[in-house]
Amino acid sequence: MNENKEINPSFFQTYNLEDRPFGLSYSEWLVKWWQGYLIHNRKRNEGPVFLIPGKLIGVQSDLNERKFKIDKDKAILLSPINWIGINYANDNKHDQKLREDAKLEIDIINKDVISVLIDDTIEMRDHCIRVSTPNFFSLDGKMAITDGYWLFLKPNNFTTGKHTVSSFGSCRSGTIRVGMKYHLTVK
Repeated sequence: MNENKEINPSFFQTYNLEDRPFGLSYSEWLVKWWQGYLIHNRKRNEGPVFLIPGKLIGVQSDLNERKFKIDKDKAILLSPINWIGINYANDNKHDQKLREDAKLEIDIINKDVISVLIDDTIEMRDHCIRVSTPNFFSLDGKMAITDGYWLFLKPNNFTTGKHTVSSFGSCRSGTIRVGMKYHLTVK
């Protein structure tokens, strides 16, 4: 929770799907977010957008919290829940299936339970936007496609100090549940 002062909920500004933050489309930022998994944490704070990583289901199941130092003047991109399809064969015959899978995996998400809670008081659910990449992109030498719900905060939303951001997403049946808590030190 913010140790410095109370935050006004109307203070938090987000990018819309039609915006082009720093000259790139929302989908282009999703590509950078996924490619950010290959970047060491210190380098996530380079450039105009801080790419907060999520959790890879099945790989990072026990990971529920992360800590980051973020510059106040950075935009922040995070996802409460998403899906990525990777074409390990790097051939076109799997493209259509992966494209369909990406859509289907996010179609089963219960939008009503998606949550991004800032400092335990400000619910940003209504600002989470479903976005996909229209085309495949390169990810560590393989081709990938993604779909999911994203929150893209404009710069200077947070006051200097400590903050928490908790995110949660689930499929309709509740069998897939993704929750994370981020401890941010904003400088």
